[in-house]
Amino acid sequence: LSGCTFRIACDVTIPLCGEQGCSAVFGPQKGADPEMIRQMDGWLEHFAALSQEKYPAADPLRPGTGAAGGLGFAFLGFTKAVLESGVKIVLDETKLEDYVRDADLVITGEGRLDGQTVMGKAPIGVAKTAKKYGKPVIGFSGCVTKDAVACNREGSEMCIRDRPIPASAWQQRPVPAFMGSKFSESLTAEVFEGPVAVIIRIG
Repeated sequence: LSGCTFRIACDVTIPLCGEQGCSAVFGPQKGADPEMIRQMDGWLEHFAALSQEKYPAADPLRPGTGAAGGLGFAFLGFTKAVLESGVKIVLDETKLEDYVRDADLVITGEGRLDGQTVMGKAPIGVAKTAKKYGKPVIGFSGCVTKDAVACNREGSEMCIRDRPIPASAWQQRPVPAFMGSKFSESLTAEVFEGPVAVIIRIG
């Protein structure tokens, strides 16, 4: 591995440890309670300290080291790696922009739309590409959490529809905008169970 270099697709910029580390951010998604998160963060901090004794470049506070549960830390600390925007690599390699340019409608999706979506996840990257050509975007998600309001703060306007969109509507030109509840701080529902259709507009 010493003779290899790596381009690592990385969606997030969180560190390995701490209040914004991977245990604190990803743990609740996997069912970890506060005590479990505290323990896991301590284990990772100890592991990072041991790693630095052998590999001084293994910095647990470096942005991206908390990606994928700590794989970012492993790649940056133990190999010749650089972290790049995961969605940028995917969009470049798939030449998505060429397809969006001639599209009538852009469809994207994510298993769970939440506060992490703005951290370089695919839906926002796709929506920004679509905006460049003035294309409407529909995102499908298994569920949408209240903290998806973070997407609004990043310049996107997201509206949800928690009922099926009739197939006949997709045949209309232009495609109608199915507007549900615009995300705001005043939302009372914590989670919209899916499938959920999300209209994404980058303002």
